[in-house]
Amino acid sequence: MLAAAAACQTFSADPLPTDGGRTDSTDGGPTDGGPQTPCAVRPITSWSKPRRMTELVGDSGEKGFAHPFVTADGLTLWVDRAGGGRFEVFRGNRASRSVPFRTLERVPGLEQSNVTPYPSSARDGEVLVMVAGVRADIALRAEQPDGGWSLTTIDQRPDNEAWPTLSGDGTLAVFLYFEAEPPLRFFDVAFVDRARAVDGEPWSRLAGLVDRLPDGGSALPNGRRIETPGLAPDGLGLFYSVDGRVFYVARPNRTAPFFTAATQPIAIPALDAEKDATSTTTAVRSQTADGCEVYLTSNRDGTDDIYVAERGP
Repeated sequence: MLAAAAACQTFSADPLPTDGGRTDSTDGGPTDGGPQTPCAVRPITSWSKPRRMTELVGDSGEKGFAHPFVTADGLTLWVDRAGGGRFEVFRGNRASRSVPFRTLERVPGLEQSNVTPYPSSARDGEVLVMVAGVRADIALRAEQPDGGWSLTTIDQRPDNEAWPTLSGDGTLAVFLYFEAEPPLRFFDVAFVDRARAVDGEPWSRLAGLVDRLPDGGSALPNGRRIETPGLAPDGLGLFYSVDGRVFYVARPNRTAPFFTAATQPIAIPALDAEKDATSTTTAVRSQTADGCEVYLTSNRDGTDDIYVAERGP
């Protein structure tokens, strides 16, 4: 009941895409136009076993991609790949959710050794990145008409920020945040937002999504740090990982924190890594707006790659 309720809170009742909002008939029969159950009202714990997307290949034969971000309509897929000491970004499109992504085209101008791309799930020409250095910053690269890319730092402060994820409409960016000042005891999940996903729109000041406890500590479950947050398209749900296990939390609105003293994360064992968690990683990075698919990055089969799981009964 808790999982089903969380799912209803998190996914909106907007009309499903006509070419890919997967549904199943309520009696288990074929989807031939009879009564159907939208993915969004199924329990958030109900997923198929993640499938390695072996069909994905770069335009020069590259394999081994990571950090998949799918657009909310499920028709564009961004990924990145470490190669030759630099990070490369690839992008693929498909005409319908009924056909697979296959060949991904390299996006020129994004190969940099000190920038880790986390492709956006919003506008086709925006890529969230993490800029490495003395500290890590979250920035946004925007594609320009002349084929170049502009870089805008989202937040200016002497702290470390990592693992960005973006809402489906491109107005909310969430990431991990580490205080740089002593005593270095507070680990946060933070956000910045903007009114519209357009070039030049200012981002708000950084704000936390984790309540502080009376002793000054963190309201994260068991006081632990989390890994690899993945924001639901509507900004009301958050997937995250701890030691190869996947969890989910929901909030009632976009101004509420994800973690309070009362937060009870939902474990999603169907998406967990199946090997020794000390050496195996898995993370939900993006989700389609209808709630039917999640895209993961994982090394569960020995090397980093892209996986997809479908929401099932």
